[in-house]
Amino acid sequence: MRKIIKKIVAVATTLSMTAAMGIMAFAADSYTFVGNPHLFGIDADEDPDGNKGWVTTAQDQKFTEAGDGYYTAKFTCASAGEYEYKVVGDGDIFAWSYQLCFGNPDSAWADNQTQFKGKFEAGEYTAVLNPSQGMLVCVQNGKVVDFTIRYKSRDEDSPNFVEPSVAAVKADGYDPQDFDANFEAIKAKALELAGGTTAEPETTTAAPAETTTAAGSTQPTTAAKPVQTGDVAPVAVIGTLLAAVAVVAIAAKKKEA
Repeated sequence: MRKIIKKIVAVATTLSMTAAMGIMAFAADSYTFVGNPHLFGIDADEDPDGNKGWVTTAQDQKFTEAGDGYYTAKFTCASAGEYEYKVVGDGDIFAWSYQLCFGNPDSAWADNQTQFKGKFEAGEYTAVLNPSQGMLVCVQNGKVVDFTIRYKSRDEDSPNFVEPSVAAVKADGYDPQDFDANFEAIKAKALELAGGTTAEPETTTAAPAETTTAAGSTQPTTAAKPVQTGDVAPVAVIGTLLAAVAVVAIAAKKKEA
């Protein structure tokens, strides 16, 4: 009986380690900002050399770690306009198959995910990414760039660009079950990382309970740390198997008695 218990414990340990590695495997080693060439200082509609814009392997369009799960990148917009853009993970390896899905953890990213459309002025701006919450915010002139999103960008999906909120995404025919992001908190952090000192008070003030229900947030109060998809898997596996160990142990003791 003791041998059986040891085997169950060994299996539980192996499964928990495997589940943890599976979750970690989804995280990208690098993230690349891709989009209209104007966003990268190109005046022409296309980059003659094909090195900027919608290029998943562009080395100078990558994000840099900024701490606390955030990444930043600075670029210069060639001329004012409304431009489309995305974020891809490990673009040099997976190309377009691993893209940011708005409001979803990076373990839920896949092909043909969220496309953004933002209104930029000519000049420098900072792109701020939180891959664990599927959020991308651009800051220019001390303010968050206004943008809309096309939640899924496959040809058979809705072509609509809607406001970045759970309500708007659902109204467009989707059910973002994994959506678990505090959009207002991320905008405030983006302003901080980009050095935005002229932001409006409501975006920089610490968000009270009622402000956390603003567009893009599904939390009634400020969340300490959103739970990512798949985080509970190892816990569930371990809990179930430990319970089994306990049952077997009790049965063994009764038999010995």
